[in-house]
Amino acid sequence: MDFVPAYVFELVDRPGRPLIGAEEFIEGVFEKHNNNVGGTVGGVQEERATPNAFSHYTWEASNRSILVCDIQGVGDTYTDPQIHTVSGKGFGRGNLGQVVCVCVYSVCVYMHSVWVCDTHTHTAP
Repeated sequence: MDFVPAYVFELVDRPGRPLIGAEEFIEGVFEKHNNNVGGTVGGVQEERATPNAFSHYTWEASNRSILVCDIQGVGDTYTDPQIHTVSGKGFGRGNLGQVVCVCVYSVCVYMHSVWVCDTHTHTAP
């Protein structure tokens, strides 16, 4: 599993010297696995559980305070993830704060349908 490096460029020859974001091109079939508001995409896909397992792991490893979702890319090379925090602070405008609860519930329901995770139980937010 890997994330494509992201770069920020300053266009010094343009008025206002705007900044742009860029990533390397990923060769292959692009797939979206989960989204920014908690939905898993494409139903239960046991052959590609890694993206949702990763999102689930980020929630558990952060003591249920951070969720990395909006996982998309080619194979297990991902691009443009979104980080949500329970507090809603940090990680830019895409951090939707309490939406993280909906994301966690959706991703965990998906993961429990793929494999058994008996370390905790989940209830709908």
